[in-house]
Amino acid sequence: MTINKKRIKLVEKYFSHMNENDSFVLGINMIEIKNINILKKIGFTDKLEVGEKVLPSYIGPKTKYNGEGKKIIVKDLPKETFYVSRFWSWKDWGGNGHSKIVLIPRERYQRKQISPPSIELIIGSDKSNNKYIYADRMIYSDENKSIILSTVNMFLEIFGTCTIFKNDFKQSLVPIKKLNWEMLPPGEKNWNEFKISLEKNILRDFKNCSKKAVYENRLKKINNLNPDFIAIGNGGFSGYIVLGFKDKNLYILENLWYGNATYIFDENWETLSQLTKMEVLSNELYKERIIHDPLWESNLNNIVTF
Repeated sequence: MTINKKRIKLVEKYFSHMNENDSFVLGINMIEIKNINILKKIGFTDKLEVGEKVLPSYIGPKTKYNGEGKKIIVKDLPKETFYVSRFWSWKDWGGNGHSKIVLIPRERYQRKQISPPSIELIIGSDKSNNKYIYADRMIYSDENKSIILSTVNMFLEIFGTCTIFKNDFKQSLVPIKKLNWEMLPPGEKNWNEFKISLEKNILRDFKNCSKKAVYENRLKKINNLNPDFIAIGNGGFSGYIVLGFKDKNLYILENLWYGNATYIFDENWETLSQLTKMEVLSNELYKERIIHDPLWESNLNNIVTF
């Protein structure tokens, strides 16, 4: 069955032909994609090779929810303090330029994080070598209806259509190649070279000059600690930077968009790079969470240089 709508509100109408615990795959035949450029936009390579897998970039509210989840304001708890970072520049009486990062404390209601579905899309093929974009196989059940609904609406937002494949769809058995992270070339630790990569991959789309300067300043300070490698997020991980210190078994996750903290992991990089967005954001997986407050730099230095 194929769904051609902007979005759906309930899954029952479209899955009435299924029984409880039936398995199926949501996807689309690539010949049905009207704008093939959308595949590069959501994170796939120009080659569109079978086995490519990516958390899709955000092109609307459904893909954003899939990657970031959402936050609910909780008004029955005490307000919390958070800090807004601003880049200030000025000239003194002699005409000399000065600049600094200013942290402004503010109060707000606490937020409850709703975990994202983190559904990744894969390029597969059938026995006739027809290519498909699909999500991993799902089971039809009451407990899975929410994530099924989210996945269908994500396909509709990206492609305008979504097909429910049951027994006639065979997933490709070729090795999966995840595209969520791009490793910078070995030895690329010099800040000027690092900044060029940031401009190319992330900062080019950042409109707020003050926030851009704040983010650059934060990454420059982490980079000054001499990480062994740097990885830049792709697709739905865009805006995420990982700086690894292998000898210390520390991996610093900094994000341009999400939250107001730096996350420290002690998982090895191979494990971390294979995690879904939901797993990365899970409270149980990170070792330390360093709030972007006036003590951020000293707290970070204490952890990395200990």
